[in-house]
Amino acid sequence: MMSPFIRQSFRIFAQNGSAQALDDLRGLIEAGRLTPVIDRTYRLAAVHEAVQHFVDNHTRGKIAISV
Repeated sequence: MMSPFIRQSFRIFAQNGSAQALDDLRGLIEAGRLTPVIDRTYRLAAVHEAVQHFVDNHTRGKIAISV
C-alpha cells in the first residue's frame, strides 16, 4: 500500500516464539527494562507528514500514528 509513496518495500514478518520466550519478554516489559523508542507521534490527519519524515530518513525510532 505504501509502495507508491516510498522507495522501500514492506514485508510482514512474524516470529513464532515459544511460550517461555513470550513470558520472558512480557517480564522485561513489565519490569520497565524493555521500552520502544518512539521518534515522533503524528495525528491521523498528518499521516502524509509521517510518511515524508520516514522517506527523508530522519527517523531514530518508531513513528506512531494517534487515532
